[in-house]
Amino acid sequence: MGQQVDAKREHGKKAMPGPGCISILLAAGCRQRLPPKNVYYYRCPDHRKNYVMSFAFCFDREDDIYQFAYCYPYTYTRLQHYLDNLQRRNMDYFCRELLGLSVQQRRLDLLTITNPVPPTSKGKK
Repeated sequence: MGQQVDAKREHGKKAMPGPGCISILLAAGCRQRLPPKNVYYYRCPDHRKNYVMSFAFCFDREDDIYQFAYCYPYTYTRLQHYLDNLQRRNMDYFCRELLGLSVQQRRLDLLTITNPVPPTSKGKK
């Protein structure tokens, strides 16, 4: 009980603008974010000066199951630019359809990614 854990993750040589969002999901379905003061992002000499993200967390109940998730910040605008670029390439296996707009008037897309070549059934000639 009250055990503190320092989990580390190596992030290659590229610098990230900063840590993303780390969420905790408890067994009871409760989800919360780690406070930024408990998340550390730095170059580590022990890891050939690669960037390392670590965080501190206290497990307060032994019988609970804790799950940690990391999400790098990805903006809606960046996603739209990426999807626009894919759409302009006219790839056979990529289809983007507008389903509607959100309350904020943002696109709600249906993306379909398939094999461009239909599967051949065995035994048919």
